Amino acid sequence: MKAPSLPRANPVKAARRVPQQWRVPLWILLATTVYAFWVTRHVWSGIPGGQDSLGHIVRTNFALKELFPHFRTDGWLFQYGTGSRPFETYGPGYAMTIGLIRLATLGQLSTVGSVAFLGVVSYAAVPWSVAFFTSRLKFPPLACATAGVLALCIESNFGGGLTGLYDIGLLPNTYAIPLFFFTLGSLLWLWEKPRRLNFSICVIFISVLLLTHQISVLSLAICLPILARYAVVTYKASFERVQWIWLVGVTTIGLTLFWFLPAVGSTPEHGAVVTLARPTFSQFWHSVWTGHAMASMLAVRLALLSWVIVIWRAIKGKESFSAVIPIILSVTLVFVSYLIAALFGNSDISLELPNRAFAYIGLFGIMPLGLVCYRGFDALRNLPNTKPYSIDIVAVSLALLLIFVFTTTKPQRNIRQTYTKVTAAFAKLVKDVDKKTPPTGRILFQRDNSEYEDTGIGTPPRWMVWKNNHWNLHMFGWETSPAVSASDLADRFGKTDASLDAPLLRRFGVASVVAYDDGTIEKLDADTKNFAFQYEDDPFRVYKVLPAQGNPQSEQLLQQVPSSKEKNNFAPNGNLTVSTVSSKFNHVYLRYAAEQKTNATAAITWSRGWHAYVDGKEIPVLRTNDSIIQLALPAGNHRLTFEYSMDIYTRIGQLISLFAIIIFIMPSSWLRRITTPKKPTGNKETASAS
Repeated sequence: MKAPSLPRANPVKAARRVPQQWRVPLWILLATTVYAFWVTRHVWSGIPGGQDSLGHIVRTNFALKELFPHFRTDGWLFQYGTGSRPFETYGPGYAMTIGLIRLATLGQLSTVGSVAFLGVVSYAAVPWSVAFFTSRLKFPPLACATAGVLALCIESNFGGGLTGLYDIGLLPNTYAIPLFFFTLGSLLWLWEKPRRLNFSICVIFISVLLLTHQISVLSLAICLPILARYAVVTYKASFERVQWIWLVGVTTIGLTLFWFLPAVGSTPEHGAVVTLARPTFSQFWHSVWTGHAMASMLAVRLALLSWVIVIWRAIKGKESFSAVIPIILSVTLVFVSYLIAALFGNSDISLELPNRAFAYIGLFGIMPLGLVCYRGFDALRNLPNTKPYSIDIVAVSLALLLIFVFTTTKPQRNIRQTYTKVTAAFAKLVKDVDKKTPPTGRILFQRDNSEYEDTGIGTPPRWMVWKNNHWNLHMFGWETSPAVSASDLADRFGKTDASLDAPLLRRFGVASVVAYDDGTIEKLDADTKNFAFQYEDDPFRVYKVLPAQGNPQSEQLLQQVPSSKEKNNFAPNGNLTVSTVSSKFNHVYLRYAAEQKTNATAAITWSRGWHAYVDGKEIPVLRTNDSIIQLALPAGNHRLTFEYSMDIYTRIGQLISLFAIIIFIMPSSWLRRITTPKKPTGNKETASAS
């Protein structure tokens, strides 16, 4: 009689099973995700809080409506200042992700809803990314999960945690944080197991990170030499591994050159950097030690104590070298960031890097605390009459960790209210501005310490731009734009003599100013030569900027260049009038009449991409000292057209990116031929016939 055959295990199902040692850590991470969604429940709907949130939303809307449908990432955003390229500083990665979310939901989720969703998901993904990175450092699974939970303790105004997300509104930076650690972990994974899947994951993470937040990529570059040393020590270096890493770099650069190459090519167009103030080295350490930056005082002290414990255990041989890697990375980021700041002065990189690296410094620094907590948990687990991974110990430990995170962070429980308590007077003002101001006329809203009380929101100019898409002189997203003088004017208006600012207001195309300070209102009422009262939405009063002698209205964008030294009161040689003006995507159309040939400025930031045509014939586009466009206009009645077009850098970058896409989707067998070294073959000797 034939013996019955035993059922065979399915190797595919066996491979897909979660390893025993990872089951409890995964439940901990899932519980942390639930906690992250709960603590951000106030922003599941409505506009996320943060000073920059509305600016990112306006820029993303512009990209989704005007750029991406035309397969472009370079265009002209008129809504802020005197205009700028939307992705001058930040890449299009964030806007692309929002577009993918809207596409995945078939348009049911709006841009605002997608931004809120991505912010919450980015915050909830930080523990998973930290756990993934520490797992590649061979931390025990439970230590990885603990480090992931503790990662929620990191809070920084410069990016990281709920404060970075909903205080200043650094949305791309918050989105980049989990991408950063997933990228580091995937690179170590590819070095450990070089194969096509890991290669694809690496390329995707690095490409999205580069297109989203370049300062994070620079932080990544600072960390890579240390991780490379660890990888070479842990796993033997081989030609195949080096080939895969080389292919990742080449493919990533190629995929992102469609944006990166024109961004680098436009560097000469950059002006003075306008960004958050960088603390000095001593201020940095003092703010960290006192709990005013990065994390609470208790979390900082415990993290530093864990550093001492981990280093001591590593010296005694009780911990591996990988346990010290996060400490080395954290310290290296601090010193290298400030070294770059000392070497390069006030460049955009030196100003941004120490600020934006705060989150990574803190997250690296908190990882050893997760390992120390695991060692303590392991000691409890080895007590008599205690089962391995006892659910009671796990539940109590998880509860204590979440309570620690909740009490040491600053959950923004009222973050949703930042943009939901608009006063009735300000809401009416926004509607009136939309109706009574010409489409090409810019608005200047007086900034004052009492603006929150009068408007109900933190950044009234950005709310106005988002609500009615009207041009506004206040800046956003052009930290390195050359036309910073327009931003200076917008910030100081009301604090200086308005009559002295009137020529600049006309020069920058400001049609109306909004004032609500009694002192400023008195000055504007008295200066009847430059300003005229239009309407009032108490406490706001709107004044029209009157044209100068012989010049068109401010909203018609053109102004004659003064020929005398008295630039505030000059007599032009002839009148310049503009009859019609309109604008659409990357174009501005005017019809003007000049009594004689004249030099005029256009209230548009100068860029190499701008071209001007008079009756279809191109004329030179010059750059003024304050970086707006200047033209030599012929006399008579003419049609003037401004057109913003892609430069040669953009076209070359697009071609290279197209070639990189072909490499990325190349079949695995072809990639294997590239990355696998050929085996040497000996010469076959054949015997000759005698």
